[in-house]
Amino acid sequence: MEPSAGPSHLLVVDDDEGLLLLMQSALSEERYSVSTAESGPAALAWLEGRIPDLMLLDLKMADMPGTEVIRIIHERGQHVPFIIVTGQGDERTAVEIMKQGALDYLVKTAGMLDLLPSIVHRALQIVIRDRRLTDAEKALVASEQLHRSVLKTALDGFVVHDLDGRIVEVNDALCEITGYSREALLAMNFLDLEFEQRPNELTMRQAALRERGFLRFTSRWRGRGDHEVRVEISERTDGAHAFGFIHDITEQ
Repeated sequence: MEPSAGPSHLLVVDDDEGLLLLMQSALSEERYSVSTAESGPAALAWLEGRIPDLMLLDLKMADMPGTEVIRIIHERGQHVPFIIVTGQGDERTAVEIMKQGALDYLVKTAGMLDLLPSIVHRALQIVIRDRRLTDAEKALVASEQLHRSVLKTALDGFVVHDLDGRIVEVNDALCEITGYSREALLAMNFLDLEFEQRPNELTMRQAALRERGFLRFTSRWRGRGDHEVRVEISERTDGAHAFGFIHDITEQ
């Protein structure tokens, strides 16, 4: 199960002494080097001057919640790869913690010890992959994540389609403008949205995009339920795809 030549060092943090020992035993059997901490403060003390390959952190502890442990680690400027361990019913909270950097989460159920080795192994694979990235590659990943975040929260619609009109990416705003789900839009051609499809419309747009690299036009779209939406569309191309921002001008 080891993703590297030497044994990976794990820190398991849980205030349930019995479960802590069971997790330590299960992971030791997989030949991981395992340290334990029975509280948030004990974990923070262990982390002074040391960084494990992976930390398994209980979300709800009596003395200090896992969220507070993560907050203090971030304030210290430490990068500690971690998995959240949580009780049943707290899965939504665990997903929120994943947005703060958790690699995965494990729910305390009867079968959790059986799942534990595979989840740890998968998380360590991610850690090793990230360590192998160059600074330029890390910057690119961060840039792509920011790009997707901006598009997701943009007020204008965004679409990527190939030059035959097949839609390959949309954002939430485009779904709101059209009334279609993301899945429905990804199954459509860009021209399917238009009330009036002029002959050779796609061919003319392809030619204009290739010639200028940029195209701006208005259109009447057929929203879900056949309601009409008027939009202004700005498109650019990289030669293989068109990237468009869609502004709803129906009220205007």
